[in-house]
Amino acid sequence: MWRCWTLLALLSALESARAAPLTFYIYDDLPAHLVDEPVVFAKRIKMYQTFSAEYLLPNLLRQHPGRVHDPEAADAFVVPFPFQAFFFEKQFACQRRPRDLLGHFELNGTQTVFDLCQQAVAGLLAEAVGAVVNQLETVASDATGSFWSRKKGRDHVFIDVMDYGRCVANFVLSLAELRRHRMLDNSIFLVHFGEKDHACRRKDRDIVIPPMLTEIRDDVLAEYDREVTAFYRGKERAWDQYAGYRDRRRLTRHLADAEGFDVSASSLSREEYLRRMRNARFCLCPGGTASWSPRVVESVASGCVPVLFVHDGSSVILPFDGMIQWERIAVFVDSPEGLDGLHGTLANFPAQELAERRA
Repeated sequence: MWRCWTLLALLSALESARAAPLTFYIYDDLPAHLVDEPVVFAKRIKMYQTFSAEYLLPNLLRQHPGRVHDPEAADAFVVPFPFQAFFFEKQFACQRRPRDLLGHFELNGTQTVFDLCQQAVAGLLAEAVGAVVNQLETVASDATGSFWSRKKGRDHVFIDVMDYGRCVANFVLSLAELRRHRMLDNSIFLVHFGEKDHACRRKDRDIVIPPMLTEIRDDVLAEYDREVTAFYRGKERAWDQYAGYRDRRRLTRHLADAEGFDVSASSLSREEYLRRMRNARFCLCPGGTASWSPRVVESVASGCVPVLFVHDGSSVILPFDGMIQWERIAVFVDSPEGLDGLHGTLANFPAQELAERRA
């Protein structure tokens, strides 16, 4: 199952619709302070597992036979700018020494240093994207000018794993504002965020891909004892504006003591977290600040059936929608109505149907 969830499989799917194999060029000469340094920082702070597609996918693509080193021979162009890593690096620096970026500042009402830093860093991100596009303009064909301007960025691919995809930092800054000088929204974006009819999504330009794992093991689908009916771990925050955090509190409040359920807000080591997933039949996958969650991928990679929570008026797009039949893999529960009977639903789930979802 996991192998079909990599970008390499996506490339294969794209190639199957073409008369010739897809070729692509990677801009590997972007400035180090915009690419390499943010990635090193984000990996070091150990918050990067969820967002690792920013550097894992470009690394995979560099090994793919479709990669070409001559841009004239390319069908598409990959821009490995790490939106989230850049944002992490600047946000953390601002919170440690806010005056270095903000200068003299005063907090008004409920405003926090985090809020001011987030807005300032969104501005830095806008400047960084402008610098990246300026760099793209220097890679040119004698006949047509830069490859970027030739099709106004339509054949260029960005990997953007931020919570809201084309919107930066939970609506602080949209890419409509981010593209002050260039039409970045013409480009193809590989994103984790997907909600139909959402302002932060371009339905004709965004491809929803799964968060990537680095702990894939050859035996993840081996038959473990699966002694636990359902497993969940996740942080709780008093952020009622996010449906995912409301679901998290409901889960720990109603199911923490339920028989056969391993549900808690307590933290676990990464190794223990994955071990418990492999010992459960179902894994509960609420969202957080955004609707997507790495738990979905972690669950499937662990042979655990993901349980997803559906909210009235929302329509979440899961990774590779249309290529993967999610209704045959996951269990969908209406929230909050379906949470009351969730224990009974999962505890009495038909064994044959469970086996089919895990197949």
